[in-house]
Amino acid sequence: MTDPEPLPEDHPLWAFDNTLITPHNAGHTPAYYGRRADILSENVAALEAGEPLCNRVR
Repeated sequence: MTDPEPLPEDHPLWAFDNTLITPHNAGHTPAYYGRRADILSENVAALEAGEPLCNRVR
């Protein structure tokens, strides 16, 4: 996600050679919701066991 979204045409990110800019929904695949549920389930078990969480964002 960028700020602002969508990026203005003159935003510096458009010029980066090592950056791929996709629509906000680009991560949704046929397996998206199932995988998301798996990660949630794994994280609930990890939280209860006092283990590190997957995909934690600080």
